[in-house]
Amino acid sequence: MTSKNWIITYAVILTLVLGAGGYYLYSSLSAHSKSQSGWTKTKRELASLTKEVPYPNAENEETLTKLTSDLEREVKSLGSALESFDMELDKGMEASRFQRKIGEKVKDFRAYAEENDFEVVNVTDFRLGFQKYDRDLPAQALTPVLNYKLDAVDYLVRQLVESDVARLISLDRDSIPGEDGAPDEYDSPYVQKYPVRVKFEASHTAFQEFLNRISNTKDFFYIVRVLRLNNSAQEGPSKASQEQNFGGEPVFVDQATGQRATYEQLTEWGYGSVPPAELEEAAGEQGYIPAQKDARLIMGGETIEVFMIVDIARLLKGEETEAAKEAEKKKDRRKR
Repeated sequence: MTSKNWIITYAVILTLVLGAGGYYLYSSLSAHSKSQSGWTKTKRELASLTKEVPYPNAENEETLTKLTSDLEREVKSLGSALESFDMELDKGMEASRFQRKIGEKVKDFRAYAEENDFEVVNVTDFRLGFQKYDRDLPAQALTPVLNYKLDAVDYLVRQLVESDVARLISLDRDSIPGEDGAPDEYDSPYVQKYPVRVKFEASHTAFQEFLNRISNTKDFFYIVRVLRLNNSAQEGPSKASQEQNFGGEPVFVDQATGQRATYEQLTEWGYGSVPPAELEEAAGEQGYIPAQKDARLIMGGETIEVFMIVDIARLLKGEETEAAKEAEKKKDRRKR
């Protein structure tokens, strides 16, 4: 090998060695830089954690204790409120005596409704929703619950009368578990709900009074689950009755239709030649009133038809609660 070729070979080898060394050095520096950055970040996080107060501390514990105490007090308050409802069943109620009680309750309510001029549609067929037991006796096991529901329904319809509702259109009750066509069991093992469907006609004031009565009573626990209203006045005042009177003449509207009186009608009633009081009196004789006094059209004086589904709720207590828990456990075991 000539000296020239030897030099070239040496130069090539040296170049490769230096390149490999440079690449290794670069890789080592990058890894070191990354490790250094990670260490610095970890060090900062550690320093931050050492400055924080660990949980729980005295302040947090005091807050937690207060919240727990408030919650316990609220639970006790709710329990006391629920205790005010007499939800115990008359377990000594016999099926035959319950059947007679239905007839007595119906008779008493019909007399009460008539005494207070309260209309019941199809009153001769009205049985408080228990017409299926006119002839057939209920199962003895269901009688205490049906008896409780009968008392609650009777109380409910009496509140309609006392609220000055115009008339009762219909009243139906859903079957309870154990009756034909009913679910096999209640939705909850701790509270039983007995739905009632009621439809009636009332003024806005009477409707609000009825809602207030059943919401605030301590005798039974009612839950309004469905509410649908149909207003007897499907249309508001006519456009003419709402127009501004730019001509200066008084505006009178028909109480029945809301139609505005014409200028010719005003003239017939003496407009321009009689005092305002006499003009208003003449208009009133024809069924017209001043537009600003048309309270029926703007103040909700019309009647509404109301449909409600009301759940009569009863919370189980004592032995019933224990029995419900045991039934729930058995149901869970069957599912497994």
